Amino acid sequence: PICVTEVRLRAVLNRSETMEPIDLSGFEIEGAIRQIGSLAVFVDDGWRVELIDESNARRIEESFEGGQTSAYRCEFFRQPFAVRVRVRKMNPIRADPSYMLTVAAEQVVLESTFACQVIGSSVSRLEIDMPGWIVDSVAPETLVATDRMERSEASPLVIPLLRSGGMPGKFEIRVTAHREIPEGVTQVDVQLPRPRATGDVAASLVVAPLDNVELSPLVQQIAGLVPDSVPRPASLGPRQQMALFYRERSDSAASRFVADFQIRKRSVEVTRSEEHTSELQSPYVIS
Repeated sequence: PICVTEVRLRAVLNRSETMEPIDLSGFEIEGAIRQIGSLAVFVDDGWRVELIDESNARRIEESFEGGQTSAYRCEFFRQPFAVRVRVRKMNPIRADPSYMLTVAAEQVVLESTFACQVIGSSVSRLEIDMPGWIVDSVAPETLVATDRMERSEASPLVIPLLRSGGMPGKFEIRVTAHREIPEGVTQVDVQLPRPRATGDVAASLVVAPLDNVELSPLVQQIAGLVPDSVPRPASLGPRQQMALFYRERSDSAASRFVADFQIRKRSVEVTRSEEHTSELQSPYVIS
């Protein structure tokens, strides 16, 4: 006879600081022919769960138990299954980003806009993970203490905020950065910034190659991004090439754009126009 048994396991992990990745691989019943089930993660207020990766499991709709909604929930359909997450303390600021990559022959320019909203009682800075990017400017000066900023390749980028007169409930921070493209490189591989803040909206990305640059996205290597069929409006100016539009997956821990890169050779076409003038001579007959 077939015996169906329901097994419940409850485990508690107490940490007070930002934690390293946590392996949530579940229990296994020895001798069971088939094991299926679900796993739910609950966290205290002020904390959030970020999915890193999952194997033999898929994310499903959150559950509600004991008056609390799960921060992450998945179902597994075979053993062994693996789920890794990172638990972070929520920042008292929410930041919804949008990015634009302009790919030139010598460098990639990143223009980032963070639509911010204060959700805590005190906000003094905004931290953004920007691995490999060289920061050129941060605006606006009415909100950012630029004299206290360290503009380097160090990550995270710490943006001190001016609090004279109190921070507005909603505001916008703009960051411009770049990465050099060494001569002879045939591939562009960049990781998008990630604000250390709460975010409800998946980031949007516009990739705009200049007219002398040819890009071929490498779909298998692009991480955390999917094509966006309804992109946000973007001001691109007159261009001969179509821009590429993506949006970030909500469960992405780090998003990367990867494409083959080639500089188009300039060709100049000269049309020669020649004007031929012929002189008509009429014979005169003198009689």
